[in-house]
Amino acid sequence: MKIGTNGINLLKQVEGCSLTAYRLDDNKITIGWGHAEQVGQTNLVAGVTTWTQAQADNQLFADLVDYENAVNNYFTRSFNQNQFDALVSFAYNLGGGVFANYNWSKTASDSWITSEMILYVNKGSAYEEGLTNRRKKEIALYNSSSSNNTGGSGTSSWTWPFTTPYKGKADIPEQQFGITPWPRGRGYFHDGFDFGSTSYGPDILALSDGEVIYTGVMGSLASGGLGSVIVLSIPPYQVMYQEFSNEMSDIFVSVGQKVTKGQRIGQLNGSTGATHLHLGITQKNWQTALSSWDVDDGTWLNPITVIQNSHEEQPQIEEEEDMIRFKVIEGAAKGTVGYIFNGRFVVGGATGDDNGIYNKLALMESTGKIHPIHDDISFGEYEALCAKFPSFKNSK
Repeated sequence: MKIGTNGINLLKQVEGCSLTAYRLDDNKITIGWGHAEQVGQTNLVAGVTTWTQAQADNQLFADLVDYENAVNNYFTRSFNQNQFDALVSFAYNLGGGVFANYNWSKTASDSWITSEMILYVNKGSAYEEGLTNRRKKEIALYNSSSSNNTGGSGTSSWTWPFTTPYKGKADIPEQQFGITPWPRGRGYFHDGFDFGSTSYGPDILALSDGEVIYTGVMGSLASGGLGSVIVLSIPPYQVMYQEFSNEMSDIFVSVGQKVTKGQRIGQLNGSTGATHLHLGITQKNWQTALSSWDVDDGTWLNPITVIQNSHEEQPQIEEEEDMIRFKVIEGAAKGTVGYIFNGRFVVGGATGDDNGIYNKLALMESTGKIHPIHDDISFGEYEALCAKFPSFKNSK
Protein backbone atom coordinates (compact mmCIF):
# COMPACT_ATOMS: atom_id res chain seq x y z
CA MET A 1 0.00 0.00 0.00
CA LYS A 2 0.92 3.66 -0.45
CA ILE A 3 -0.03 6.49 1.87
CA GLY A 4 -3.27 8.25 0.91
CA THR A 5 -4.45 11.83 0.92
CA ASN A 6 -5.65 11.76 4.54
CA GLY A 7 -2.27 10.53 5.69
CA ILE A 8 -0.43 13.18 3.69
CA ASN A 9 -2.68 15.89 5.11
CA LEU A 10 -2.16 14.64 8.67
CA LEU A 11 1.60 14.43 8.25
CA LYS A 12 1.81 17.96 6.92
CA GLN A 13 -0.34 19.21 9.77
CA VAL A 14 1.65 17.59 12.58
CA GLU A 15 5.12 17.98 11.07
CA GLY A 16 4.90 21.50 9.70
CA CYS A 17 7.28 22.69 7.01
CA SER A 18 10.46 24.70 7.47
CA LEU A 19 12.30 25.76 4.32
CA THR A 20 15.35 26.69 6.41
CA ALA A 21 17.34 23.98 8.18
CA TYR A 22 17.29 23.99 11.99
CA ARG A 23 18.73 21.96 14.83
CA LEU A 24 17.03 20.80 18.02
CA ASP A 25 18.62 18.82 20.85
CA ASP A 26 18.41 15.46 19.02
CA ASN A 27 21.79 15.82 17.25
CA LYS A 28 20.02 16.12 13.90
CA ILE A 29 19.53 18.85 11.31
CA THR A 30 15.92 19.11 10.14
CA ILE A 31 14.40 20.78 7.09
CA GLY A 32 11.22 20.54 5.02
CA TRP A 33 8.41 18.33 6.32
CA GLY A 34 10.46 16.86 9.17
CA HIS A 35 13.30 15.52 7.02
CA ALA A 36 16.20 14.97 9.44
CA GLU A 37 19.85 14.06 8.91
CA GLN A 38 22.48 13.24 11.53
CA VAL A 39 24.95 15.96 12.47
CA GLY A 40 28.33 15.09 11.00
CA GLN A 41 26.74 13.01 8.24
CA THR A 42 24.94 15.73 6.31
CA ASN A 43 25.54 18.71 4.08
CA LEU A 44 22.64 20.53 5.74
CA VAL A 45 23.67 23.55 7.81
CA ALA A 46 21.30 24.86 10.47
CA GLY A 47 20.22 28.41 9.78
CA VAL A 48 21.97 28.40 6.39
CA THR A 49 20.58 25.68 4.12
CA THR A 50 17.32 26.62 2.42
CA TRP A 51 14.98 24.65 0.16
CA THR A 52 12.19 25.56 -2.19
CA GLN A 53 8.70 24.28 -1.44
CA ALA A 54 9.06 21.84 -4.33
CA GLN A 55 12.24 20.42 -2.80
CA ALA A 56 10.51 19.97 0.54
CA ASP A 57 7.52 18.24 -1.06
CA ASN A 58 9.72 15.97 -3.17
CA GLN A 59 11.78 14.95 -0.15
CA LEU A 60 8.65 14.14 1.84
CA PHE A 61 7.41 11.69 -0.78
CA ALA A 62 10.86 10.18 -1.15
CA ASP A 63 11.18 9.74 2.63
CA LEU A 64 7.71 8.21 2.91
CA VAL A 65 8.72 5.18 0.85
CA ASP A 66 10.77 3.79 3.75
CA TYR A 67 7.91 4.18 6.22
CA GLU A 68 5.35 2.73 3.83
CA ASN A 69 7.66 -0.25 3.44
CA ALA A 70 8.06 -0.48 7.21
CA VAL A 71 4.31 -1.01 7.63
CA ASN A 72 3.88 -3.16 4.53
CA ASN A 73 6.77 -5.47 5.37
CA TYR A 74 6.23 -5.89 9.12
CA PHE A 75 2.57 -6.74 9.56
CA THR A 76 0.97 -9.88 8.19
CA ARG A 77 -2.59 -8.61 8.71
CA SER A 78 -4.38 -6.19 6.39
CA PHE A 79 -5.33 -2.55 7.01
CA ASN A 80 -7.74 -0.16 5.39
CA GLN A 81 -6.31 3.05 3.91
CA ASN A 82 -6.80 5.24 7.00
CA GLN A 83 -5.33 2.60 9.31
CA PHE A 84 -2.32 2.28 7.04
CA ASP A 85 -1.90 6.07 6.85
CA ALA A 86 -2.01 6.42 10.63
CA LEU A 87 0.69 3.78 11.06
CA VAL A 88 2.90 5.42 8.42
CA SER A 89 2.61 8.74 10.28
CA PHE A 90 3.44 6.95 13.52
CA ALA A 91 6.53 5.33 11.97
CA TYR A 92 7.57 8.60 10.30
CA ASN A 93 7.76 10.14 13.76
CA LEU A 94 9.36 7.24 15.63
CA GLY A 95 11.39 5.47 12.95
CA GLY A 96 10.70 2.58 10.63
CA GLY A 97 12.03 0.07 13.15
CA VAL A 98 9.58 1.00 15.90
CA PHE A 99 7.34 -2.04 15.42
CA ALA A 100 10.18 -4.57 15.59
CA ASN A 101 12.07 -2.68 18.30
CA TYR A 102 9.08 -2.87 20.64
CA ASN A 103 7.98 -6.35 19.58
CA TRP A 104 4.60 -5.42 18.19
CA SER A 105 2.54 -8.39 17.14
CA LYS A 106 2.46 -8.80 13.37
CA THR A 107 -1.26 -9.61 13.67
CA ALA A 108 -2.10 -7.05 16.37
CA SER A 109 -5.78 -6.15 16.74
CA ASP A 110 -7.10 -2.66 16.11
CA SER A 111 -7.83 -2.07 19.79
CA TRP A 112 -4.33 -3.18 20.82
CA ILE A 113 -2.67 -0.95 18.21
CA THR A 114 -4.55 2.19 19.24
CA SER A 115 -4.03 1.53 22.96
CA GLU A 116 -0.31 1.08 22.28
CA MET A 117 0.12 4.14 20.07
CA ILE A 118 -0.96 6.56 22.81
CA LEU A 119 1.93 5.39 25.02
CA TYR A 120 4.61 6.84 22.71
CA VAL A 121 4.59 10.45 23.94
CA ASN A 122 7.98 10.85 25.66
CA LYS A 123 6.43 11.38 29.09
CA GLY A 124 7.94 14.09 31.25
CA SER A 125 9.65 15.84 28.34
CA ALA A 126 8.95 19.20 26.77
CA TYR A 127 7.52 17.31 23.80
CA GLU A 128 4.88 15.31 25.71
CA GLU A 129 1.96 17.61 24.99
CA GLY A 130 2.72 17.89 21.29
CA LEU A 131 3.29 14.16 20.92
CA THR A 132 0.09 13.38 22.81
CA ASN A 133 -1.87 15.58 20.42
CA ARG A 134 -0.20 13.87 17.47
CA ARG A 135 -0.99 10.38 18.79
CA LYS A 136 -4.64 11.37 19.31
CA LYS A 137 -4.89 12.57 15.71
CA GLU A 138 -3.26 9.38 14.42
CA ILE A 139 -5.62 7.25 16.49
CA ALA A 140 -8.61 9.25 15.27
CA LEU A 141 -7.50 8.65 11.68
CA TYR A 142 -6.92 4.95 12.39
CA ASN A 143 -10.46 4.60 13.74
CA SER A 144 -12.20 6.62 11.00
CA SER A 145 -13.82 5.43 7.80
CA SER A 146 -11.51 5.32 4.78
CA SER A 147 -14.24 5.95 2.21
CA ASN A 148 -12.94 9.47 1.50
CA ASN A 149 -9.28 8.53 1.40
CA THR A 150 -7.53 7.79 -1.88
CA GLY A 151 -4.40 5.71 -1.91
CA GLY A 152 -1.26 6.33 -3.89
CA SER A 153 1.25 9.10 -3.45
CA GLY A 154 -1.37 11.71 -2.63
CA THR A 155 -0.40 13.92 -5.57
CA SER A 156 -0.30 13.83 -9.34
CA SER A 157 2.97 15.74 -9.50
CA TRP A 158 6.32 14.14 -10.25
CA THR A 159 9.35 13.66 -8.04
CA TRP A 160 13.08 13.65 -8.78
CA PRO A 161 14.86 10.40 -9.70
CA PHE A 162 16.84 10.44 -6.44
CA THR A 163 15.96 11.23 -2.84
CA THR A 164 18.35 14.17 -3.12
CA PRO A 165 16.42 16.93 -4.94
CA TYR A 166 17.77 18.52 -8.10
CA LYS A 167 20.60 20.89 -7.15
CA GLY A 168 19.92 23.53 -9.79
CA LYS A 169 22.55 22.54 -12.34
CA ALA A 170 24.61 19.61 -13.57
CA ASP A 171 27.96 18.76 -12.00
CA ILE A 172 29.66 19.67 -15.30
CA PRO A 173 28.29 21.56 -18.35
CA GLU A 174 28.44 18.46 -20.55
CA GLN A 175 25.74 16.82 -18.40
CA GLN A 176 23.12 19.52 -19.05
CA PHE A 177 20.26 18.94 -21.47
CA GLY A 178 20.50 20.64 -24.86
CA ILE A 179 23.48 22.18 -26.63
CA THR A 180 26.65 21.61 -24.59
CA PRO A 181 30.39 22.13 -25.10
CA TRP A 182 30.86 18.39 -25.67
CA PRO A 183 30.61 17.02 -29.25
CA ARG A 184 28.19 14.13 -29.71
CA GLY A 185 27.44 12.39 -32.99
CA ARG A 186 26.18 14.98 -35.47
CA GLY A 187 26.62 17.98 -33.21
CA TYR A 188 26.69 19.13 -29.59
CA PHE A 189 23.18 18.16 -28.53
CA HIS A 190 22.64 16.17 -25.31
CA ASP A 191 19.28 14.38 -25.27
CA GLY A 192 18.86 14.14 -21.50
CA PHE A 193 20.19 15.23 -18.14
CA ASP A 194 22.96 13.39 -16.28
CA PHE A 195 22.62 13.12 -12.51
CA GLY A 196 26.23 12.63 -11.38
CA SER A 197 27.15 10.01 -8.81
CA THR A 198 29.07 12.56 -6.74
CA SER A 199 25.84 14.44 -6.02
CA TYR A 200 23.09 11.81 -6.26
CA GLY A 201 22.35 8.21 -5.50
CA PRO A 202 22.38 5.39 -5.07
CA ASP A 203 18.63 4.66 -5.07
CA ILE A 204 16.87 5.49 -8.36
CA LEU A 205 13.18 6.38 -8.08
CA ALA A 206 10.16 6.33 -10.39
CA LEU A 207 9.31 9.92 -11.34
CA SER A 208 5.58 9.23 -11.10
CA ASP A 209 3.05 6.41 -11.32
CA GLY A 210 3.53 4.36 -14.47
CA GLU A 211 4.41 1.02 -16.02
CA VAL A 212 7.73 -0.59 -16.88
CA ILE A 213 7.96 -1.17 -20.64
CA TYR A 214 11.63 -2.16 -20.96
CA THR A 215 14.55 -3.36 -18.86
CA GLY A 216 17.92 -4.57 -20.05
CA VAL A 217 21.60 -3.88 -20.63
CA MET A 218 22.13 -2.14 -23.97
CA GLY A 219 25.87 -2.50 -24.45
CA SER A 220 28.79 -1.93 -22.13
CA LEU A 221 29.44 1.59 -20.84
CA ALA A 222 33.15 1.10 -21.50
CA SER A 223 32.48 0.58 -25.21
CA GLY A 224 30.03 3.46 -25.56
CA GLY A 225 26.85 1.50 -24.85
CA LEU A 226 23.90 2.62 -22.75
CA GLY A 227 24.55 0.14 -19.96
CA SER A 228 21.62 -0.72 -17.72
CA VAL A 229 18.33 0.69 -19.02
CA ILE A 230 14.83 1.07 -17.56
CA VAL A 231 12.00 2.64 -19.57
CA LEU A 232 8.77 3.71 -17.89
CA SER A 233 5.53 4.69 -19.57
CA ILE A 234 4.13 7.71 -17.71
CA PRO A 235 1.53 9.03 -20.18
CA PRO A 236 1.95 11.07 -22.26
CA TYR A 237 5.69 10.47 -21.79
CA GLN A 238 8.15 7.61 -22.02
CA VAL A 239 10.97 8.02 -19.51
CA MET A 240 14.35 6.42 -20.14
CA TYR A 241 16.79 5.73 -17.31
CA GLN A 242 20.19 4.65 -18.61
CA GLU A 243 23.95 4.44 -17.94
CA PHE A 244 23.50 3.93 -14.18
CA SER A 245 25.14 0.49 -14.20
CA ASN A 246 26.33 -2.34 -16.42
CA GLU A 247 24.42 -5.04 -14.55
CA MET A 248 20.85 -6.36 -14.60
CA SER A 249 21.16 -6.88 -10.85
CA ASP A 250 20.96 -3.10 -10.40
CA ILE A 251 17.48 -3.08 -11.98
CA PHE A 252 14.76 -3.80 -9.42
CA VAL A 253 11.68 -3.89 -11.66
CA SER A 254 10.46 -5.99 -14.58
CA VAL A 255 8.52 -5.37 -17.79
CA GLY A 256 4.78 -5.03 -17.21
CA GLN A 257 5.19 -4.05 -13.56
CA LYS A 258 3.19 -1.09 -12.29
CA VAL A 259 5.26 1.41 -10.32
CA THR A 260 4.32 4.30 -8.07
CA LYS A 261 5.87 7.71 -7.67
CA GLY A 262 9.02 7.53 -5.55
CA GLN A 263 9.28 3.73 -5.79
CA ARG A 264 12.86 2.40 -5.83
CA ILE A 265 13.39 0.92 -9.30
CA GLY A 266 17.17 0.58 -9.50
CA GLN A 267 20.48 1.81 -8.18
CA LEU A 268 23.39 3.87 -9.46
CA ASN A 269 26.37 1.53 -9.10
CA GLY A 270 29.76 3.19 -9.50
CA SER A 271 31.59 -0.12 -9.10
CA THR A 272 30.39 -1.08 -12.60
CA GLY A 273 31.97 2.00 -14.16
CA ALA A 274 28.83 4.14 -14.06
CA THR A 275 29.43 7.80 -13.22
CA HIS A 276 25.87 9.09 -13.55
CA LEU A 277 22.24 8.37 -14.34
CA HIS A 278 21.20 9.66 -17.75
CA LEU A 279 17.51 10.60 -17.71
CA GLY A 280 15.69 11.13 -21.02
CA ILE A 281 12.03 12.00 -21.61
CA THR A 282 10.15 11.82 -24.91
CA GLN A 283 6.56 11.74 -26.12
CA LYS A 284 7.49 9.38 -28.93
CA ASN A 285 8.17 5.67 -28.82
CA TRP A 286 11.49 5.49 -27.01
CA GLN A 287 13.03 3.07 -29.51
CA THR A 288 12.16 5.38 -32.40
CA ALA A 289 13.36 8.39 -30.42
CA LEU A 290 16.83 6.89 -30.05
CA SER A 291 17.56 7.81 -33.67
CA SER A 292 17.41 11.49 -32.62
CA TRP A 293 19.80 11.10 -29.71
CA ASP A 294 22.19 13.71 -31.16
CA VAL A 295 19.70 16.02 -32.91
CA ASP A 296 17.73 18.85 -31.32
CA ASP A 297 14.54 18.20 -33.30
CA GLY A 298 12.06 18.26 -30.41
CA THR A 299 12.05 14.49 -29.92
CA TRP A 300 13.74 14.64 -26.54
CA LEU A 301 12.42 17.06 -23.92
CA ASN A 302 14.30 18.73 -21.09
CA PRO A 303 13.73 16.37 -18.12
CA ILE A 304 14.27 19.13 -15.58
CA THR A 305 11.59 21.29 -17.18
CA VAL A 306 9.09 18.43 -17.45
CA ILE A 307 9.51 17.50 -13.79
CA GLN A 308 9.41 21.09 -12.56
CA ASN A 309 6.32 21.87 -14.61
CA SER A 310 4.45 19.07 -12.89
CA HIS A 311 4.54 21.28 -9.78
CA GLU A 312 3.89 24.66 -11.36
CA GLU A 313 1.11 26.46 -13.17
CA GLN A 314 1.64 27.07 -16.85
CA PRO A 315 2.19 30.68 -18.00
CA GLN A 316 -0.99 32.36 -19.17
CA ILE A 317 -1.02 33.24 -22.86
CA GLU A 318 -3.87 35.66 -23.47
CA GLU A 319 -3.45 36.16 -27.21
CA GLU A 320 -2.03 32.97 -28.62
CA GLU A 321 -2.80 34.01 -32.19
CA ASP A 322 -0.29 36.88 -31.84
CA MET A 323 2.44 34.68 -30.44
CA ILE A 324 5.59 34.23 -32.54
CA ARG A 325 8.40 31.74 -32.17
CA PHE A 326 11.47 33.16 -33.91
CA LYS A 327 14.81 31.71 -34.93
CA VAL A 328 17.85 33.73 -35.97
CA ILE A 329 19.19 32.22 -39.19
CA GLU A 330 22.43 34.16 -39.74
CA GLY A 331 25.03 36.35 -38.10
CA ALA A 332 26.55 36.26 -34.63
CA ALA A 333 23.29 35.11 -33.03
CA LYS A 334 22.58 32.34 -35.56
CA GLY A 335 20.54 29.54 -34.00
CA THR A 336 19.08 31.70 -31.21
CA VAL A 337 15.39 30.95 -30.62
CA GLY A 338 12.72 32.66 -28.57
CA TYR A 339 9.14 33.87 -28.29
CA ILE A 340 7.33 37.19 -28.61
CA PHE A 341 3.94 37.41 -26.90
CA ASN A 342 1.86 39.84 -24.84
CA GLY A 343 4.60 42.45 -25.09
CA ARG A 344 7.21 39.99 -23.86
CA PHE A 345 10.49 39.08 -25.56
CA VAL A 346 11.75 35.75 -24.22
CA VAL A 347 14.93 34.14 -25.53
CA GLY A 348 16.40 30.70 -24.88
CA GLY A 349 19.49 31.07 -22.71
CA ALA A 350 18.23 34.22 -21.03
CA THR A 351 18.88 34.56 -17.33
CA GLY A 352 16.49 34.94 -14.42
CA ASP A 353 12.73 34.60 -14.74
CA ASP A 354 12.79 34.72 -18.54
CA ASN A 355 14.71 31.46 -18.73
CA GLY A 356 12.03 29.65 -16.75
CA ILE A 357 9.28 31.16 -18.90
CA TYR A 358 11.08 30.17 -22.10
CA ASN A 359 11.45 26.56 -20.93
CA LYS A 360 7.75 26.38 -20.05
CA LEU A 361 6.72 27.82 -23.40
CA ALA A 362 8.97 25.41 -25.27
CA LEU A 363 7.45 22.48 -23.38
CA MET A 364 3.91 23.74 -23.98
CA GLU A 365 4.63 24.02 -27.70
CA SER A 366 6.19 20.55 -27.85
CA THR A 367 3.09 19.08 -26.19
CA GLY A 368 0.65 20.93 -28.46
CA LYS A 369 -0.75 23.28 -25.81
CA ILE A 370 0.23 26.40 -27.75
CA HIS A 371 0.65 26.95 -31.49
CA PRO A 372 2.81 30.01 -32.16
CA ILE A 373 3.61 31.32 -35.63
CA HIS A 374 7.16 30.33 -36.63
CA ASP A 375 9.31 33.03 -38.18
CA ASP A 376 12.96 33.02 -39.31
CA ILE A 377 14.64 36.38 -38.71
CA SER A 378 17.93 37.99 -39.66
CA PHE A 379 20.62 39.08 -37.23
CA GLY A 380 19.66 42.69 -37.92
CA GLU A 381 16.04 42.00 -36.97
CA TYR A 382 17.23 40.26 -33.81
CA GLU A 383 19.34 43.29 -32.85
CA ALA A 384 16.31 45.51 -33.44
CA LEU A 385 14.26 43.35 -31.08
CA CYS A 386 16.97 43.60 -28.42
CA ALA A 387 16.90 47.38 -28.79
CA LYS A 388 13.11 47.45 -28.58
CA PHE A 389 13.11 45.47 -25.34
CA PRO A 390 15.88 47.16 -23.29
CA SER A 391 15.06 45.15 -20.15
CA PHE A 392 16.12 41.97 -21.93
CA LYS A 393 19.33 40.46 -20.53
CA ASN A 394 21.22 37.92 -22.57
CA SER A 395 23.48 35.51 -20.71
CA LYS A 396 25.86 35.11 -23.66
